[in-house]
Amino acid sequence: MKGTWIISQTWADLLFAHWPVPVERIQPFVPPPLEVDTFDGMAWIGLIPFEMSEIRLRFLPVPVTVPFPEINVRTYVILGGKPAVFFLSLDASNQLAVGAAKLTYHLPYFHAKMSIKRTAAEIHFQSERKGGEQRFSAIYRPASEPFTARPGSIEHWLTERYRFCCLCPRTQRIYGGDICHEPWRLQAAEAVIRENTMGDQYGIDMSKAPVHLLYAQGVVARIWRARKMFGA
Repeated sequence: MKGTWIISQTWADLLFAHWPVPVERIQPFVPPPLEVDTFDGMAWIGLIPFEMSEIRLRFLPVPVTVPFPEINVRTYVILGGKPAVFFLSLDASNQLAVGAAKLTYHLPYFHAKMSIKRTAAEIHFQSERKGGEQRFSAIYRPASEPFTARPGSIEHWLTERYRFCCLCPRTQRIYGGDICHEPWRLQAAEAVIRENTMGDQYGIDMSKAPVHLLYAQGVVARIWRARKMFGA
């Protein structure tokens, strides 16, 4: 990692929902020269709803926003020889945060009507992107004691990634950056997904039950500046 982190965030009540897909299904959405990463010969597409809070610039002592729900759709690539998250889309309910992230990190963010509600045992999450075509509704909860993923396991492969990248919708250039946080304290998860059209725009049916589910109570993440990786 070059330089110093510029922003910190708290991510809470995350559901990691994943589906395996053939590489050729996801490759059209991953621009060259990025290489689609695989586990046991399959690419994976993930959907991660959570709550974002405590967004703080390095030089400011207080957060710049109130907590808000977010959801991202992602797959996995190799960037600069390291495993990375490739964001296909990100939806959030805070319009100011959406605009700032698009401008400074070049991420494919969308504004959505969203809610996250908690009971003593579970999390209720709903999202509907402006326009109404991308929707997600689920109830989820942790279902095991916390654990740290073992290197080489699917859990480690899906979650322990400290680099992100995306294709900027405006410039069509690839941008990426580094992230630092403590290793995930994961738990097995149970979820009832009532509706999920988040994969429709990629021709991937994500309405079926996820093949792999994990929950994490959360982490504090520090994020480095996004850099242009490829493109004129």
